[in-house]
Amino acid sequence: MFKKILATFCTLVFSAMLAGCGTQMGEDISSDISSMMPDTNTDSSYQSDTNSTQQSNTQSEAKITKDKAKEIALEHANLKETDITDYEIDLDNENGKLVYEISFESNGKEYDYDVDATTGDISNSKNELID
Repeated sequence: MFKKILATFCTLVFSAMLAGCGTQMGEDISSDISSMMPDTNTDSSYQSDTNSTQQSNTQSEAKITKDKAKEIALEHANLKETDITDYEIDLDNENGKLVYEISFESNGKEYDYDVDATTGDISNSKNELID
């Protein structure tokens, strides 16, 4: 009986020692791995600030304002601002060029324009009947 108790006690002590060593080794490996990984900032406010800064920089590079781009598109379509609905404008970088993408609706048609944000030239225009 004494041998069974001694064997059980030794097994428990040995198991506890192994468990303690395993945890310590795992923590060391985890900290080693995490110290090798690059620090990535996942803070959403940081990402938001970065995006708004990039957008602000892009807008400051544009020589034509949004209002001027809208005026150019409306003049090309022979429309007035009061004639249109569902107006949208976005400044985008297409193949290294800043372009205002403009869309609006008028008289049952949908109009789409790409206006170069540097020169004011219309690089693409189309209108089609709304289904």
